[in-house]
Amino acid sequence: MIIKKINNLAKSTLDLKLKCQEYGQTKVFYQYTTHPLRVSQPFHLEQNTSKRIYLYLRNNSPGLFPEDELNLALQLEQGSQLYLTEQAATKVHPASEQSLAARVNYQITIQENAGLEFVPEPLILYADAALKQSTNIQIDPSSKLFWSEIVLPGRLARGESYQFHYYDSLLNVTSSEGKLLFKDRSYLSGKNNQFIDSSLFAAYPVMGTAIAVYPEINCYQLQKAIDNLKTNNFTVATSTLPFEQGIIIRVLADKSEQIKNYFRSVLNSIRLMNNDSELPYIPK
Repeated sequence: MIIKKINNLAKSTLDLKLKCQEYGQTKVFYQYTTHPLRVSQPFHLEQNTSKRIYLYLRNNSPGLFPEDELNLALQLEQGSQLYLTEQAATKVHPASEQSLAARVNYQITIQENAGLEFVPEPLILYADAALKQSTNIQIDPSSKLFWSEIVLPGRLARGESYQFHYYDSLLNVTSSEGKLLFKDRSYLSGKNNQFIDSSLFAAYPVMGTAIAVYPEINCYQLQKAIDNLKTNNFTVATSTLPFEQGIIIRVLADKSEQIKNYFRSVLNSIRLMNNDSELPYIPK
């Protein structure tokens, strides 16, 4: 069934700029949003000595409809630290034609000694959905990045699996001078996917990806520490990024909660190696 949206297509913008204040804590000093995107008030969930703030992204619409376009720009100035998440999963609704894809565009700048941890809720691709996602991250060599996503190929509890059109995601990470550090392209075909009946995809339909860039940690030590984490009932593969910038993690599981818990363990392990505080409980 194709859901028709009564109002015009949504073209929404979220523009955030953060800086580290003189006394050490991070503050949002510029914020511009248009409906339906919203951002929460910042939370301080760690001890008072921590620079990091926590923010929730909110989409006040029922999800992404055909030809919707969300543009999110984020700038972390020198020394600022942010954990960014969402309050609910993103639902990508049906499109009558593949050409009517929804679009999500991220433009991220991470300046000197800044750090971003982006841990969103899952992305659910409804039957006949089509989504194009573009992520451009410019990062200073001294800065840290943990970027993750979880993709569900349908409303699995309803027996809906791989009935969407496609999910097309392009990630570009460049240096502060504009040099390309690495690129990750993911194209997931739905109805025409010839592998959906394979034992691997049938048993583990939920997909997760994470990228960890931490200049103070040797990437091979980082990979070894993460490879030692328990991975019961799901499968994980890790590899180093070009120029030994960090590591990329791919996960296949039968439940999104497994990947969410695993990414939490990964991030906690990274924080421990980076002499940082443990990830606190984050209410949703």
